[in-house]
Amino acid sequence: MKRSSPSGGYDFGAKRQYRREVWATLARFCPVKRWNADVLLMPSSEGAEIPVALSKGFQECRMHAVDANAAIIATAPWRKDFPAIHGYGNELPRACERIAAKGVKLAVANFDLCSNVTDRLLEDLSEIGATGVLSENAAVSITVLRGREDKRSITSLRECSASFFSHLSSPFPDSSRASKLFEQTAAARFEEIVGGSLPLAKADFGRVIEAFGVLAGSAKLCFRIERVAIYRSHASTMLWAVAAFRSFASVKEEVERFSASMQISMRKVVDAFLLVGAMNALGDADDAARARAAFHTRAVPVTA
Repeated sequence: MKRSSPSGGYDFGAKRQYRREVWATLARFCPVKRWNADVLLMPSSEGAEIPVALSKGFQECRMHAVDANAAIIATAPWRKDFPAIHGYGNELPRACERIAAKGVKLAVANFDLCSNVTDRLLEDLSEIGATGVLSENAAVSITVLRGREDKRSITSLRECSASFFSHLSSPFPDSSRASKLFEQTAAARFEEIVGGSLPLAKADFGRVIEAFGVLAGSAKLCFRIERVAIYRSHASTMLWAVAAFRSFASVKEEVERFSASMQISMRKVVDAFLLVGAMNALGDADDAARARAAFHTRAVPVTA
């Protein structure tokens, strides 16, 4: 994935709003104190992303800036204003390999890419995950070009999305109070995830799950989608999403605790199903089935 910024940069209204929303979301789900978080960003030549990240409490000396064009990293005007930022003039997988070789674990990463969901993009995300550069609780944003896949790929993305949503149906008996509460809580949760965005297509969640699934799978982590939105970039429409990563062990422990709990917050139930729903959509049906079984085998009181 040869991500390099255009000579004119990316400083226009929709992009500025995108930066604000992405970094506000990443800051919210950052797993450590922001001043102590290593973060990856792709600021292009004008570096407009850097002040936004700094305004959220992230520190210059823990920022890792990447561009495939080494000349941009070496000569960008922002290098004078922010000399403590670590620069990498490499394609993204190689840059992540170099960061990981220093023993750095990224708590936050903003992968602002310039491609739709292609085999090449997925291969690069797989290579990034395999470097071990992400911390097990990382907050990660991925931005891709929306659409332009071939018909077969679109069908596959829609099927992935359908699998994800079908798993998020209530695990409780039909017409029960718990089932109704699950549906209400899930609806409110999705309003948080997509609220205020332009309308999303059926394939959009498939795109998000496919991209994060490959990245998380190679990193041996699980993920929960926290935000999905689109914005218009000149003649193109971009899709971006933020996910909170988790270790598989912690997810399984959480599901096991549900079956032994005397009372559960429905918000936690829905959040757990967002995690295992992604696992199910990517083919890990066994773990998804175990999660549902935890609610069928024991009548657990739930609260809002």
